[in-house]
This record gives sequence, C-alpha cells and structure tokens, in this order.
Amino acid sequence: MKKKFAVVVSGWHFPLKFYEQVVQQKVPDGWDIEYFCVSHRDPSYVISEKLNIISQLEDSRLCDLDRILYEKIATVDDLKQLGWKYYLEPNTCGDWVVTNQWLDRYPNYRDYKTLLLTHDDNFLIGDELFLDVLDNRLDILIRNDYSVNHMPEFLDKNYGPNDYSQLPMDDWNVLSNGIVNNTGGLRGSFDFFKTSLIERMGGKFSLDGVELDRTGETDNMDMEYYGARIPSSGLSMKDWEKPLNKFFGFMYDNELLNTIRYLSPVYRVSNYCIEGERGLLSNMATPQGVYYNNMVNQLNLESILE
Repeated sequence: MKKKFAVVVSGWHFPLKFYEQVVQQKVPDGWDIEYFCVSHRDPSYVISEKLNIISQLEDSRLCDLDRILYEKIATVDDLKQLGWKYYLEPNTCGDWVVTNQWLDRYPNYRDYKTLLLTHDDNFLIGDELFLDVLDNRLDILIRNDYSVNHMPEFLDKNYGPNDYSQLPMDDWNVLSNGIVNNTGGLRGSFDFFKTSLIERMGGKFSLDGVELDRTGETDNMDMEYYGARIPSSGLSMKDWEKPLNKFFGFMYDNELLNTIRYLSPVYRVSNYCIEGERGLLSNMATPQGVYYNNMVNQLNLESILE
C-alpha cells in the first residue's frame, strides 16, 4: 500500500505560479500526493491588489521574482483544473486555523503520513523537493541549536541565538524551510509535519486566547507591503501568533524541540523555497532580511529569470 502525503495551502495571495510549482514536483515511488487549498478569501479580490503592488516594485532580483510569481492570479477553476481541492473557510485565526479547518474535514488525517503546511506567497526552486524529503535523500538537515538549550544533554553547550548544527537526516517531526534567527521558532509558512506529532498534540493546534476574527474581511489589514503599518485601533495580527507560542510550549514541555529540523540555516530561504513576507518575496522588513537577501543573490536562478 502506498504512503499518503498531503499539501495544505493557506489560500490568500493566489499566485498561479506557486500552485503550479507544487503540482509539478516529482512524486517519489510508493507515495500518493493530494493537494488542498483552504482559502480565507475568494481569489477575485487579489487581482487589483497585486497589480497595484507589483506596479510599484523596483528593479532587483527579488522584485523580478515577484513579477514572475504574480504574472497571473489563480481562479478557483484554475486550481481545480490543476488538481487542487478548494475550500473557502472563515478567517478566524489566519494560517494556524487553516490546518485545524483541514483537520476538521479530514478526521482520518493519520491516513496521511506527512503534511506540508504552507502559505501561497512562496516560490519553489526545482522539482525534486518531495523526492528529497519523502525519500530521505538529503545528506544533512539543520538544527537550531539555540532551541535546545533547555534540554539536559545540551545545558553545558551554551548555544547562542545564531548557532546551528548540520546533522544526518534522522527522525524528525517538523521540517521547516529556514531557521528563524534568534529564536527556536517556526514562521509557520513552509513546514512539513508528521501526522504522528499532530495526533500527539491532540489532533489540532491550540487557538486558546485568540481574539482577532477577520471572517468576511478581504483586505490585508493595512499591512499590504512592508508591514510597517499597524491598525490604528484594536487588535493587530500579532494576536494570531498565540497558536505558535502554544505549539512551542507543547514542544518544550515534551522535550521535542530537538525533533524540529530545517532545510537551511537562513531565514526564509533554502535551495528549495523562497518564502514571501505578507505576499512579497521582495519584502525585507524584518531584521533578518539582509541574510535572506544575500542568500537569494547566491542562488542559481538564471534559468528562472531569463
């Protein structure tokens, strides 16, 4: 019997290019792959928004990639023709509730050995990501050493925020794209999860304490571009980081942070994926942006940018 793998995408920005890149990934022998888009707004709202933003971009490698990524906005019909199952759900907690909404629809989620939980403002490089991850073809993965300082076997190491190790591709529970510098965290934007871990978590992410509910809203909450603006009143999207904090509390309490691995030591970028920030690859608002930009400039992307 074949093993099953599911890709669960948070539908918000809808670049057709990304959805095509996912289904164009080579499938390893012995695996069946299914594709799901859990959307929090109809793609039709994105067209004018992205045309306006893309028209303001400068000339740079990352801006060129944004122009390629958003050359066409996907419609629901486009997604279905590519093989995606599409669901529109209420936006009660951004990306973290997307996974719970998918889990509610698929209570037999353990039928899938692994999930890829991802935003849709990402850009994939090459077509062998699933081969390398699912067939364990990678020689090494990255561990964020700073995240394991509390564990008894590492207490004497005194790891700093930017310390990391390169380790064999041993047993992992979460495989994320790139380390979030100065934390032991995830961005929650491109992560492989073993369903055995989700079962251990109780079959869902905790949304305890979340107050912000954007059901029916279709704008970017005054954070369309560089994310420097915040709402003039009320809750900000920071409220939606509570599930991530709860997740890391669970991983800490259960001595599982050592089972989180990364494809790259650099924030938002690996040899397989460049992650967007609030919809744009060229957004470098965060402090780690300089490291991200430097690595993107080192990638061999000439065939893509021609």
